[in-house]
Amino acid sequence: MENLIKYWKNLTITLALPLMIFNSVMDYYDGWESRELDKETQKIEKIKDDAFKYHSHYSEDKYEVFTDVDGQEIRILEHQKGDIIIPENLGWDFLSQYDETPQEKVDNILTKVFKPIQSVVGKVTSWFKWHLWEKWQDRKKREDLIEKGIRG
Repeated sequence: MENLIKYWKNLTITLALPLMIFNSVMDYYDGWESRELDKETQKIEKIKDDAFKYHSHYSEDKYEVFTDVDGQEIRILEHQKGDIIIPENLGWDFLSQYDETPQEKVDNILTKVFKPIQSVVGKVTSWFKWHLWEKWQDRKKREDLIEKGIRG
């Protein structure tokens, strides 16, 4: 019994550090992946919002045109005093230009590490899916046809 306890202690001490490292890496990966998915979702939402904003029907609306200090054209709708139509040359990206936060810097490093791994895993998964699952499905269909007496 004493040998079993000693063996168990040695085993747990030996495996503790690799398990801790593996868990830390997986935590980093899970956090990075969720932030990447959030970024993709925000990009898609921004594209949809921009498409909605630029798809406007101001041809029938009456608006006043002013020139600001920089010489850019500003249009204010008469029925919406105070609402400013942002000129198209200014775009909607001017608010998103800022310095990276420390989390974004870490995410950039994690992207360089995890993206290639994710790509390889995706390729291997696709290969196995094609060679195992879909070919098995084709074989299964042929066997079903043969059982029914129909040749494929």
